Amino acid sequence: WEEVLVKDNIIDLIKNFIFDDKGVMIFPRYHQMDLVHKVKSDILKNSEYKNYLIQHSAGSGKTKSIAWLAYMLASLYKNGSVRYESVIIVTDRIVVDRQLHNEINKIKHQEGFIKALGDENSSKEIKDAIKNSVKIIISTIQKFSYIKDELKNFDTKCAVIIDEAHSSTSGSNMEALIDTLSAEFGEENKPKNISLFGFTATPKKSTLQIFGKEIDGMFAPFHLYSMKQAIEEGYILNVLDNYTTYNTLYNIVLNSSDKEVEQNQAKRKIRDIIKHNTDIIKSRVAVIAEHFANIGSDMLNSKAKAMVVCEDIESVIRYYQAFCEYCVGRYDFKPLIAFSGQKEVDKVEYSESGINGISEASLPSEFNKDERRVLFVANK
Repeated sequence: WEEVLVKDNIIDLIKNFIFDDKGVMIFPRYHQMDLVHKVKSDILKNSEYKNYLIQHSAGSGKTKSIAWLAYMLASLYKNGSVRYESVIIVTDRIVVDRQLHNEINKIKHQEGFIKALGDENSSKEIKDAIKNSVKIIISTIQKFSYIKDELKNFDTKCAVIIDEAHSSTSGSNMEALIDTLSAEFGEENKPKNISLFGFTATPKKSTLQIFGKEIDGMFAPFHLYSMKQAIEEGYILNVLDNYTTYNTLYNIVLNSSDKEVEQNQAKRKIRDIIKHNTDIIKSRVAVIAEHFANIGSDMLNSKAKAMVVCEDIESVIRYYQAFCEYCVGRYDFKPLIAFSGQKEVDKVEYSESGINGISEASLPSEFNKDERRVLFVANK
């Protein structure tokens, strides 16, 4: 409170942080305000364009943190001139694009201040936005990958914020981007007019080396909000407190014509075969449905909801279908499904909106309804 409740800081909160969200006044949490202040202070102290690693756990309010940071960077002046002509936010999910767009729009409503460019936009539109100094540009990783090479040749002073700077939902795509940035934007190759800001909850060693700061030969994040802190503050639960494992036993039948093969490779093949096995999925769905019906659904004054995390998108579709089939005549659960893009399963093309019967944009509000109790998602 000695830092927060001083005149200059209260003015800063009113001017740059607090905003109205449907009649609710939104204030930053301490670590969000601290992040923005420390990044700003470091930029004003240093003449070079540095890289920053922000290690914020789940439950940190990352979307708002990115929005406040982007707004600060886009509005920052140093020695009488603008520090960053454009702030580019690179994300690997279209839904996060929409969330970021909404959050930044709540803070700043100036026409042309922010431009979101998804998969339907061309890479030329991103180039034009940078050349025209659009203040905040939100891009999917796929679109950003097309222009990252040219970015080094632009005179525009840019801040690039990478949302989830490790292999996450897009897996190899994000990892490839990080590796590329390591080689092309790091150390002596680093452009003089670009700063990188990497957000991640679980930085790998390579990510720490690219974005982290070196202290006594070790690499550390510039700013840390740990999972331990998020749990202690009650923003997330420690899932290991209520974690139960099920063992699955497979009986492999050998034929006389079978050949001996490398063990690990064979295990992977067997696992791939059983992963989408109909009988196994049905037995697991029965456990999931009965557990939620008998234990989970009565929690939170009978308003509790369940998330079923599946291994991949095909599993999401198969488990969802098996769950719907199991619940017929037993329970009135109305599950929803969440995944990006299209997926072909058994020669049928599926999409999230096609299965749910609603648009992707409507999913959060639809899941908020009391009758929507279960959500199936892919492991991210």
